[in-house]
Amino acid sequence: MSEEGQTENKPKREFLKKDERKACWSARDAYWKCLDKNNPKNDEEMNVSACVDLKSQFEKVCPQSWVTYFERKYHYERFKKEVYKDGGFRSKDDEYLKK
Repeated sequence: MSEEGQTENKPKREFLKKDERKACWSARDAYWKCLDKNNPKNDEEMNVSACVDLKSQFEKVCPQSWVTYFERKYHYERFKKEVYKDGGFRSKDDEYLKK
């Protein structure tokens, strides 16, 4: 197989410019803030109906791989906060978790 054939099959990676990254992070932060406001407890079933518009904006301005990553990160951070509140563990992240 030639080198040309190999490069044609690889998907092109598009890198976001600084302004695009900032727009993505701002949309993410607004969406997370809405989720926190409307879901104060760490429930299995979150009420996302109040945040539909913000989620659409978040998904529109961020690459899909970032959306997936940020969704997982959000739920994991909420989980860590709940475990911390219950006294489940202590770590070096104690100061971060108190935010």
